[in-house]
Amino acid sequence: MTRAAAWLEGLAPHELAALAARYADALERDGLTVHRAEDGTFHPIPPVLTPEGLSRARLTELAETARHILSATVKLARWTLTPPGAHAAARLYATLAPLELEALARDPACLERVATARIDYFLTRDGSAHALELNATIPAMQGYSDLIAHRFVRELAAARGLSAAVTEDLVARTGSNTDDLLDSLLAHYRLLGGAVELPSIVIVSRRGDSQLGELHHYVRAFAARGHAVRHAFVDELEIDTAGRVGVGGARADFIYRHIFARRVAPGSTMARLLVDPGPNIVLNPVLAPLEVKGMFALLSAALTDAPALVAEWALTDEERVVAARTIPWTRLVARAPATLADGARVPDLAAWIARHPEQVVLKRSWDYGGKSVVLGPEAETAQARARGQELFGSACDSWPALVAHACNDAGAWVVQEFVPPEPRRHLLLARGVDGTVSASWRELFVDVSAYANLGVEPRPRGAVCRASASRIVNILGGGGLTPVIPLDVLDALLR
Repeated sequence: MTRAAAWLEGLAPHELAALAARYADALERDGLTVHRAEDGTFHPIPPVLTPEGLSRARLTELAETARHILSATVKLARWTLTPPGAHAAARLYATLAPLELEALARDPACLERVATARIDYFLTRDGSAHALELNATIPAMQGYSDLIAHRFVRELAAARGLSAAVTEDLVARTGSNTDDLLDSLLAHYRLLGGAVELPSIVIVSRRGDSQLGELHHYVRAFAARGHAVRHAFVDELEIDTAGRVGVGGARADFIYRHIFARRVAPGSTMARLLVDPGPNIVLNPVLAPLEVKGMFALLSAALTDAPALVAEWALTDEERVVAARTIPWTRLVARAPATLADGARVPDLAAWIARHPEQVVLKRSWDYGGKSVVLGPEAETAQARARGQELFGSACDSWPALVAHACNDAGAWVVQEFVPPEPRRHLLLARGVDGTVSASWRELFVDVSAYANLGVEPRPRGAVCRASASRIVNILGGGGLTPVIPLDVLDALLR
């Protein structure tokens, strides 16, 4: 049991109930919410009251690992846009939107301008970090993670009787992913020629964005650092006669994009900016290839079977070592020979996958939110079969049928070694229909995500943790958020 958990368990029931209510109420006011487009309502993201404590060294390691994986993936993506990589691109990018392909064809170098990205890890019992996915269009949760971490520090400090000055020092020592995000955006703005000391910022999303609470937090946080900043929906953007983008007649020095290019209407102002920004700066540009899960499959396979190809990509020694150590065995699903995780060769990978669901996970190569992730060890449960039919059609009523679908689908699928997450005991808060907050100890699966950028300093340093009763951990799928607190801050809070 952690010291924080032990302290919480030592509280009298009425003290714990009061602390949980204050914590949950404040987080909902702060914006730790999911926005439901169908009715425009905001609903709290379930907060966890017990923290994940990570040492400074561990946080640095996860961030540096994320940066190396991002850099290696960018090099691979640039190769797919050259003639030698065209065969890989034809399969991996079959489902990209025409707007994405047009933007990439015009400016392949945009793949190197990554102001913010996120690598999602599972940490196994031995402490190893396994990198499962990369997000680069909407690598969210910088704001959410700050809201819950800072609120945890403040509420625990108040309960422990610490002074306001000590409390705010501990909040500052906790760090801020939001500040890291803004610092990276500003550095990229200047890298691209921006010269305004305090540039104005427009954060752009679709109207149905589920993370409006987080975007509103960014508006407040960026404004607190002196920027003129506003959130705008994508249909509110306009271009003036000088070709400069703005909203409501006010120009924007740069745009922070929080909308997938495939959701942008062709012919719209945003579509024009993504293909040819002109005098404007849009961060991030179109980076769809980096999020294609098949990139990890190509990298994993080449590290095992094609060292000459790895050399052609010009990966550094450290990028190769980090990728080999942290990316689980991953392959594109195909009826073709393949090398397995244990080094054995099989003549038909798809046939092997169909016979060994307990060892693997299937994922559609381009998707998000865990929607098309199927865990092989759970594949033959009634719930999993029903979900497969709902997502992929009535014929996908068994694991072998799903594997066949993955082989025949127009979009590529990947198979990845199943990394069993370790459940961890956490205090999960929930709000009842009557508005009251309850706290219950639960065995939850927790992932850890670290942020990265490329081409500029300073580098992101922080992390975020999601928690769920399901081994597919996702906030929009009913998961919650856990505060990530550096161990030295936890020690100061609990000493």
